[in-house]
Amino acid sequence: MNKRLLWLLLAAFVLANILAGIRVGRDYRQPTKTDDQQIESPVAAEDFPLPEALPPSVAVAKQDIAKIVCPKPLLLSSWLVEISTSSPLEINWSGYQLGSQEKQAISRSYQQQGVNLAGYFHLASWSCGADCQKAAIINAKSGRIIAFGAEDDLQVKTGWQFSATSSLLIINPNSQDQQNPTIYALVEDSGLRRICYLAQ
Repeated sequence: MNKRLLWLLLAAFVLANILAGIRVGRDYRQPTKTDDQQIESPVAAEDFPLPEALPPSVAVAKQDIAKIVCPKPLLLSSWLVEISTSSPLEINWSGYQLGSQEKQAISRSYQQQGVNLAGYFHLASWSCGADCQKAAIINAKSGRIIAFGAEDDLQVKTGWQFSATSSLLIINPNSQDQQNPTIYALVEDSGLRRICYLAQ
């Protein structure tokens, strides 16, 4: 009789441990995402990387820029480059459909100022109406237009901030308009590489 009771108690103890183990395993199981769960939005980095720490160039579409928020304003002085001593080449007009007035504004600006952006580029700008400024960027080494108009954030309300000795272009500087935020972009041979936008 005592042996039977002892075996029953031992079996109950083993069964209780097995059930407890299953319950603990369920409690600590890795959660899985379902379609109903929302994925948290990324937050801005505490410190934005300096030029030497940036990853290789990646294309950031205009519609994606709103997902990349700058933690603080960026400075032209953080992205310094040397000014090229080469003579600017003539403008190559292929690649963009430009009107005669736009061509005239770009040519006049290019001839008068030469390199005024990112070491060997030229930004030509002109008015396109009330609260509207338009621009084009020319690579002075090749003469090719690398960016133009609204598709490249070169049709804006409050203009641009730039320097011949910096590869950073600030679009809509100090903007308080959420529809037209301040956007930071690097000027590269292939066009503008958007970095982030400044939330107000």
